[in-house]
Order: sequence, then C-alpha cells, then structure tokens
Amino acid sequence: VVSQHELRLARLQEFKQETLAFYQQKAFKQAYLYVINKIMTRVRERLNKGLDSTYHVVVNNFYVSRFTQF
Repeated sequence: VVSQHELRLARLQEFKQETLAFYQQKAFKQAYLYVINKIMTRVRERLNKGLDSTYHVVVNNFYVSRFTQF
C-alpha cells in the first residue's frame, strides 16, 4: 500500500514537471511570436514609409565609408 502511494506520488510529481515544462514552452513561444510580430510590423512600416532625410544621410555615409575602404 505504501509503495503504491509512493509510486502515485512519483507519477504525480513527473506529471507536474511535464505540465510546468509545457506551459513554460508555451509562454516562451507566445513571447517569441509577439516580439517577431512587433519587429515585422516595424519593418513593414519603415518599408512603406520610406526613408526620411536622417536615414538617407546615415545610409549615404555608410556607402561613402565603404567606398573609401577600397
């Protein structure tokens, strides 16, 4: 009777750990998808809006610096 009780407790503990791992993975996946969606939304906005003068200067300076390295 005691060994059956210990076996049930062990199975319950194992189930608890599996459940915890499942919900941790689920939470991580939800957070990951949230971050990726935010990034993609910002990229889409930037592509649709185009570059303003500040970003044009940054991009041009980058190309000039790359050009002068040759």
